Amino acid sequence: MTYIYYKYIIIIDNKTYQNEHKTLQGGFMKKDEILKKSRESINDEGIEYAENKGRKIGFISFTILFLFISIFNLFFGEPKPFYATISLFSILISGEFYGKYYFNKSKLYLIATILAIITTILFLIKFILVSLV
Repeated sequence: MTYIYYKYIIIIDNKTYQNEHKTLQGGFMKKDEILKKSRESINDEGIEYAENKGRKIGFISFTILFLFISIFNLFFGEPKPFYATISLFSILISGEFYGKYYFNKSKLYLIATILAIITTILFLIKFILVSLV
């Protein structure tokens, strides 16, 4: 009988299962059980991948268009909308970096999150001050 170690997806035979079962942590399931659970699953990994890819393309497109509009408005328009859009964009970036930090625990993402939050606060204060004058 073939078992699949579902924590690491290792296919082993019955003899290896009996020898290694005591040393491995996690659980073993029969191949048929895993296939049955996979078929019953509501989540479609292909759709999730396509949605994530679309989100990434949308984020990049948004960033490019945002930078163009912000720089154009800074030089040829009023600076007040520039401060508002920078604060909105930097809070979006801070959320993106925090999500990456949460899963990777990389100090670089934590520093980027903190810097983006500081940028948000500073540009928001600048926007408020310019709006009130």
